Amino acid sequence: MQKKSGFKINLATHIVAVIALVVGILTTIFAFGNLPEKNIEGGAVEGVYSPVADNTQEVVIEDVEFLGGETFLRVKKGTEYTVKNCTFNGATNAAIIVEGGVLNLVDCEIKNSTSNISVDMGGWSEIYNTAICVNGGILNLLGTTRISGVTNSQGIVLVSEVDGFELNTVLNLGTSVSGEGEWIGSISGCESAIYTLGAEVNMNSGTLTGNNYGVDVNWTDIETKININSGEISNNTQNGIQAYGYNATITINGGKISNHENGYGIYSDDSTVTLKGGEICGNAGGICMSDDDVLTMTGGEIHDNESTYGAGIYSGGQYVNVQISGGKIYNNKATYGGGVCLCGDGSNGSYLTITGGNIYNNTAENGGGVYIDGSNISESDVSHVINDGAIYGNTATNGGGIYLLSSSLTINGGLIGNDDETNSIAGNTATTGYGGGIYSSGSTITMNGGHIGENVVSGASVYGGGVYLCEASTMTMGEMAVIDSNKTTGTSSCGGG
Repeated sequence: MQKKSGFKINLATHIVAVIALVVGILTTIFAFGNLPEKNIEGGAVEGVYSPVADNTQEVVIEDVEFLGGETFLRVKKGTEYTVKNCTFNGATNAAIIVEGGVLNLVDCEIKNSTSNISVDMGGWSEIYNTAICVNGGILNLLGTTRISGVTNSQGIVLVSEVDGFELNTVLNLGTSVSGEGEWIGSISGCESAIYTLGAEVNMNSGTLTGNNYGVDVNWTDIETKININSGEISNNTQNGIQAYGYNATITINGGKISNHENGYGIYSDDSTVTLKGGEICGNAGGICMSDDDVLTMTGGEIHDNESTYGAGIYSGGQYVNVQISGGKIYNNKATYGGGVCLCGDGSNGSYLTITGGNIYNNTAENGGGVYIDGSNISESDVSHVINDGAIYGNTATNGGGIYLLSSSLTINGGLIGNDDETNSIAGNTATTGYGGGIYSSGSTITMNGGHIGENVVSGASVYGGGVYLCEASTMTMGEMAVIDSNKTTGTSSCGGG
């Protein structure tokens, strides 16, 4: 009897085990969204795939088409997803949300999203329309991954504060400059390709094109770093990079920002911009600095931009510091300041310091190379300095090299003239006007050193081949200053020097 009873117990145990196995299989087949620690290959999925978080979890998803519905994928803290050759199509919420984990998107496509997501910023909530939202964690775009057709929405939103806590949020477009982990995809058809409130963006390859804005940095107390090392930001409707916020730093080490016909290559308000390399070209203005900005140019090229004010560099606000120690600004065209234009406003203006670099072959009506207008500044201690560098081969109606209006300029070195020297103002031309090298109206010039030479004023009635002073302007020269070989040409002309 005991033997028979034992048989019944064993049979019951096996039945329970079989039922559990069947349930497990059915769960595997029909409850895709609850699979933990599982690599998925192939198929089409409707809805969300969000496995149970595990601090050691690594998930690989390949060749899956995610169709219609709300968020398809959530990457939690402590998890790393590698998603290969997948399509995310038609999400009605953010297609992908990264919440502290790591997501590698390789050869994927995210498209046709009309999504929005609410993020608690600590005391208030923000609604973001986006294809991908990163609230802390790391997102790597690799291979041919592309985001497109996110109508009136952001391609990627980066947030570094949730529920009042600061998060570490990083976006890598390609993982290295050398080509390893290269991203050859694009983000297009969005309001902004990348919209960030406090995050780090490293662009090492790929293209941001055909959006309203390339990169949009909004106000935040959290530090934002935009590092452009390679790749291209081009043909967006407005600005290539737009930054608002005193904690935003933009560093251009390489790459190209081009062809923004209705916007600047870079627009900055209360931010820090450093140009070390790369190109900014073909835009409706190269770089625009608004208020409380710092621009440092040590390398790179700003060329072939066109604007009313400062086609190369423009500052129209106050408390702006522009420092040029290297690089090239050339072939730009403007009404005021083909290469550089500073039009300060308010109690304080913009400060220009040139210690190197080349400003050449730019054209304007006033100030072919540099235009400085201090007439709207209430304080009189704003002074601009040229210590080195070359301003040459520029052309304007007045002030071929430099145009000064109600400003103060100190020249300690540098060239305003031909391109055979590295420390003078030379070889500039004023056509049908005044001041081949410098035009000064109501301004003060102190020339302790440097060279103003081989500048020309041409036309029927022209004056001041080297320097033209008017409206109570004054000029003081030191023993090391040189003004020579300038000339005027025309039926009525005077003042070759």
